[in-house]
Amino acid sequence: MTPRRHRITNRTLGAWHRRLGLGAAVFLILLIASGLLLNHSHRLGLDQSYVQSSWLLDWYGIQLPGETRGVALGVHWLSELGGRVYFNARELPGVRGRLNGAVLREDTIAVAVGDDVWLLTPAGDIIERLGKSHGVPDGLRALGVDRAARLVAQTAHGFYLADGELSQWQRVAPRPAVWGRPVAVPAALRTELIRQYRGRGLSVERLLVDLHGGRILGAFGVWLVDLTAVVCLGLAVSGLWLWSRRR
Repeated sequence: MTPRRHRITNRTLGAWHRRLGLGAAVFLILLIASGLLLNHSHRLGLDQSYVQSSWLLDWYGIQLPGETRGVALGVHWLSELGGRVYFNARELPGVRGRLNGAVLREDTIAVAVGDDVWLLTPAGDIIERLGKSHGVPDGLRALGVDRAARLVAQTAHGFYLADGELSQWQRVAPRPAVWGRPVAVPAALRTELIRQYRGRGLSVERLLVDLHGGRILGAFGVWLVDLTAVVCLGLAVSGLWLWSRRR
């Protein structure tokens, strides 16, 4: 009777071993593939690649901020969405904050972002950042150009006039100027900025990390990965048992 019991036990255990192996195969492939990619994430540039899928962005709750504001400078636009500043549809790297104004002065674009003034070329390339240490007054609200092509700033404390080198700012009485205050941007530009804003909210690297750990499904996903690990342990034990009984 003993050999028969062993045969029945081995047959039953073998059937369960196959079922569990098939069930865990999909999760194992996902874990192995995501792990391999994460090991070479920097070399593959996955931290600088972004997910564009709308349903994944919705799943992560990456929503849009409020209004899109901008200043028209001829055929170009300086715009801001959620604290990110764009020249036309190109994001300006490192420029973060509320857009308070922008004007074209001679061959330079002056952009007020927060309490800083950024200087750009007519093509939208960053030249320099001017802040408090350069004499820029606090509480910037708008930028303008007076009749002498000098830069004027409206602040929370009054009006200031910059010298030709933008190294000194003197408080002055209100004066006539052409102001570059933000307004609503055209619908086509807003659509493109929204696409870019959401498209940079979720990197491929972060998605792979969440897939590897199961966090993409929340607490349930973490438990699912843990269960897969337990199943793999069971497969290893049952495989060793079947191998020993066959011997």
